[in-house]
Amino acid sequence: MGQAIPGVYIFGPFSLDAQRRVLTRANERIEVSVKALEVLLVLVQKSGAVVTKDELLAAVWGHTHVEENNLTQSIYSLRKILGESAGENRYIATVSGQGYRFVADVRTVSGSADNVFRRLARAAKAMLAERKRMSALLAISLV
Repeated sequence: MGQAIPGVYIFGPFSLDAQRRVLTRANERIEVSVKALEVLLVLVQKSGAVVTKDELLAAVWGHTHVEENNLTQSIYSLRKILGESAGENRYIATVSGQGYRFVADVRTVSGSADNVFRRLARAAKAMLAERKRMSALLAISLV
């Protein structure tokens, strides 16, 4: 596969660290085959766009001749890992006769997953502190 865009992609409860090639959910590492992870990375990087089967095969398997079934199996595996039910398409949609589209909202954050989670934890703590402060002010105003 070509050069990955550095950073972390966040979608739903998942994060995909492009540099380290790690998929996590709620900070827990998820085991994914190398090829399936590469397929996911291509789809996420091109989120919203249709990625043809030929593009995916070339990006993930390069010049190695493989059957389309390898791609189909990777997509099946990813859907199972991402918790999609049959026909649900919360993350990966099949575009009949063309390929696949990553349909979930994706946020890109610079840095490694560890740094991202530290930043998110700090932001969550700040939000909780602000919520407590607002609750205290509201309680005082109601007295």
